[in-house]
Amino acid sequence: MKRIIISFIVMVIAITTTTVYAYSNGLVKSNEKELFNIHYKNIKTNNNNGTVYLEGKENVNFDCNLKVPGDYFEFTVDMINESNKDAKVESVNMTKLNEEQKRYLVYTVTYENGEEIKAGDILKSNDKKTLKIKVEFKYDITEEDLPKEKQNIDLTFDINMVEK
Repeated sequence: MKRIIISFIVMVIAITTTTVYAYSNGLVKSNEKELFNIHYKNIKTNNNNGTVYLEGKENVNFDCNLKVPGDYFEFTVDMINESNKDAKVESVNMTKLNEEQKRYLVYTVTYENGEEIKAGDILKSNDKKTLKIKVEFKYDITEEDLPKEKQNIDLTFDINMVEK
């Protein structure tokens, strides 16, 4: 059975100064000779709080500067299956924010329409799904919600895919 792992590794650094760095890496793994050809393409953002770019076809990098509550950085990227076989999401693993971080930060990865990415979802051969990535400094917070010192926050998002 062919297996594919598409990963997002996101690092949020110094949220008190609200500089956010992120790194995404699409990995393709298989125990057979023929590999799936699933990769990223077509990044779009209309937000001035950061920059995002593709490095090759597998790496999506972004950094953003969230200065005040309510600031956010959001972009979309297409996950494209240029294989001759359909792929199915076997599992989704996402690092959860701890209770303190949830008080001031929101991190989401969904399909563009806001739907959750879940096991059983299909990415058909020669088709695409647009993913939406968002990091938000919450607007409706109090001073007590803010971290007392700089924090490094590592967030990951993995989509494990298998041949349908």
